[in-house]
Amino acid sequence: MTSGFLYRHFVGNRIMDGGRTENPDVYRADKELVEFSWYQNHMNYYSCFSLNFYLENDMPVADGWFLNYEDGEKRQSEEDAFLNPIPWQLTWVQWFELQNMLSELKLPEYQEPSPHVMDETDSKIYVVWRTKDGNITEKLSGNNANELKDLVFRIAEEAYVASQLEEQPYEVNETAKLTGFYCNQNAESENGWNCPSCGMNNGNSVFCVECGTKNPVND
Repeated sequence: MTSGFLYRHFVGNRIMDGGRTENPDVYRADKELVEFSWYQNHMNYYSCFSLNFYLENDMPVADGWFLNYEDGEKRQSEEDAFLNPIPWQLTWVQWFELQNMLSELKLPEYQEPSPHVMDETDSKIYVVWRTKDGNITEKLSGNNANELKDLVFRIAEEAYVASQLEEQPYEVNETAKLTGFYCNQNAESENGWNCPSCGMNNGNSVFCVECGTKNPVND
């Protein structure tokens, strides 16, 4: 999936969302997703990841790390000054996609991997649902949940790319400020003094940078 498509998807969803929308899919569950976490460990590093999807200030977000399918590059959420993760913003469309698939899948309960199998995958899923009777928590196995993994990685990749696009205007703005500062410094130099011996313009320096003659104003 190209970054251009992701940008259109990112902007379009935020225009359509405009706050919390109704679930766009036909399926309606008697429970709402509150939190979803998936931790997977394996001897093969490329099979490992750790992702958290949750509501923060009643908005869907995600953090953690994973490896991009195409190039194997690591995607990881940044941290603030207190080492707290800075989450990626999700759209409600993405959140409902995840909620609906989790509602429909019948995943087995999680079991600890056997200590006698060296390369067994340890794949743990935690799901918190809000129901009319209160919150319930499920601890499930993510082994062989390929359809869910494809969806989770796609949403995480879209959110990661969208977060990078949001940072670009700030970076360009900072570059413009530095360029402007550099130009102003040059302007000040052009208004400096000219050496009476060699004619060199020297800005605010006391001695000529070309021949060493002292600025007559300082005599």
